[in-house]
Amino acid sequence: MNIIVGVNYDNIFRRAKDFLDVYTLTQCVRVLTSEIYDMFRIRNRELGAFTEFFSRRADVEHAYKRLSGIDGKPSFDEVYSYMEIFIEPFAKKSFVPQVWAFDKTEWVSVSERQIE
Repeated sequence: MNIIVGVNYDNIFRRAKDFLDVYTLTQCVRVLTSEIYDMFRIRNRELGAFTEFFSRRADVEHAYKRLSGIDGKPSFDEVYSYMEIFIEPFAKKSFVPQVWAFDKTEWVSVSERQIE
């Protein structure tokens, strides 16, 4: 959850590594929108609208390009395009249960039975 917070607010410019971490982790673990919303609710945190991410792409790119010491880092355009799709249900406050299909770079709706 802390990684999502890092991408959610203006601290994306100070914590650009979170941006890359989310990109990487979402390809390794199962991600359910409902679980992320539950984590925010349990911790009494509010999920923002990712305004800085969407409105300041050039600044996000600058912060990303300043990341050093990361070998084989994917291009900014690849990561940004992927992340735009990944954070969409959170930015739109869509509470429809979905699972992230990283191989298709899309959210897939699931029933509550499929989540368990």
